[in-house]
Amino acid sequence: MLIIGCDKKDTVTYYNGSIIPVVNASADSVSCRTSDSSKTVLTLRWTDPKNGGIDSATRYVLQIDSSGRNFSQAYTDTLYGTLSKSFTAPQLDSILLYNLGLSIYKTYNIDVRVISSYANNNDMQISKTFTLKASTFFAPAAVVPPASDSLYIVGDATQGGWGNPVPVPSQEFTQIDSLTYVGTFSLNGGGQYLLLPVNGDWTNKYDCANTSGQSFLGGGFGYNLQGNSTNFPGPDSTGNYLIKVDFLRGNISMTKQ
Repeated sequence: MLIIGCDKKDTVTYYNGSIIPVVNASADSVSCRTSDSSKTVLTLRWTDPKNGGIDSATRYVLQIDSSGRNFSQAYTDTLYGTLSKSFTAPQLDSILLYNLGLSIYKTYNIDVRVISSYANNNDMQISKTFTLKASTFFAPAAVVPPASDSLYIVGDATQGGWGNPVPVPSQEFTQIDSLTYVGTFSLNGGGQYLLLPVNGDWTNKYDCANTSGQSFLGGGFGYNLQGNSTNFPGPDSTGNYLIKVDFLRGNISMTKQ
């Protein structure tokens, strides 16, 4: 009996895992002048992590934050199958001001990184941080600021009640910049108030859409909200309160002193 055997060796390809993507930018320093409304001022690119699958299934989470915060307040954008992201000046300016809470007309160090993975988060890789400088300018304000450059508080939460004009300077805000006003006021617990751009005039006002009846210690507000408007509910307890009005982001905050 003759037995004939053969030794067949197949070449087997193994997937050894993805590699860490590397991020770079079209510029190390960028200006967000809103006059460049249609011009791309920044393009972020990253290398292929070689996930070993279909490229379009690879997920990239782009994160942008002010340096030193370790991406704790990062703007994020989730992308699939692409190795770049471009921004016009207004787009980048809006991210820096609205999303990251930075101030206008200043230059910041901005950190960028990319996290690659499959859609189910498997084989996640985090790039090293790329840092660039970015100068903010002026994104459109979320709420129209006072043309008078003045702001007043009125209502039964205040010492002057609903009398208009209000007593000054005790119920007048201090202008920090063109879009930010602050003031410390003695407020009555359980009352309400409005903000006025012109003292003694009810024509225009700043109000909120909070109809819960609960105290309003922070949140969004608007300008002449009309049918959807309500007075700001004041604090529950009487005391001195610091009120900050941010027209850029359309946000008001109140802190007991």
